[in-house]
Amino acid sequence: MAAKGILYLVGTPIGNLADVTLRALETLAACDVIYCEDTRVSRRLLAHHGISKPTSSFHEYSDARVVERIRRDLKAGKKVGYVTDAGMPGVSDPGPQLVAMCMEEGLEVDVIPGPSALAAALAHLPVQPQRFTFMAFPGKKHAQLRKFAKEIAGMGHPAVVFVGPHDLAKLADAAEGVLNPETRVLFCREMTKMFQEVRFIGLGELKELSAKGTRGEITLIFVPPKIEPSAESQAEPRVTLADAADSLAKLGLSGRDRIRTLKSLFPGQKEAVRRAVYNTEAEPPNGEGD
Repeated sequence: MAAKGILYLVGTPIGNLADVTLRALETLAACDVIYCEDTRVSRRLLAHHGISKPTSSFHEYSDARVVERIRRDLKAGKKVGYVTDAGMPGVSDPGPQLVAMCMEEGLEVDVIPGPSALAAALAHLPVQPQRFTFMAFPGKKHAQLRKFAKEIAGMGHPAVVFVGPHDLAKLADAAEGVLNPETRVLFCREMTKMFQEVRFIGLGELKELSAKGTRGEITLIFVPPKIEPSAESQAEPRVTLADAADSLAKLGLSGRDRIRTLKSLFPGQKEAVRRAVYNTEAEPPNGEGD
């Protein structure tokens, strides 16, 4: 009787092909077959790193016969890899379907961690939330998007959203009509790629960007005017006013935008905010921050 195989869920670059771990490359090179969300995308990654392995498609539109084929491969003792176009399998793709099958069959699953647009976007935030909600893709219909925006509005903590360029304008419109006007948005486009763009903007600016026909993969983080701290963090905040001011400056925000953002994050500290932004100057230059 053949030994049972193992399913490897392998994290792959979200843009830059160099963003792949040594362990991921070693695992892919050791696989007998690699199932891919899109074989064309995955073959470019494999070829770039000198790996030649049989590949086959498995995506959200694959039928049960593909899952059955993967089950047979594993039962036959094969090492099977699964990769998506970008990031970690299991995040907004059919990876969990394979995990469920393996659990039912008593087959081994190993996750090879790698890049994630979710984690990369969160690392760009100028504040450190104690919690956040990942909401994946919001849908395309107006009613869906409005309901989606209402869910974000009631959270009190950041919400991470993946959105396609063709749906950005509709989502921006729904968000502007529902969310608190002081809500800030971390806009991340084409992360790790040549034309990467990261901005911390208001809802109005998001709508302006969407009207320009923005292209590429987009991750948004909606940040409410006041992030609710967890019970563990209430005694001593992890992010100081000075650290937040420094982070916003590094993002290239104007003095006025930094003050507006910091006031929402540190309510009741108007003068401290002004000093942090303008390095303890008595008055901001050109009347900014009023």
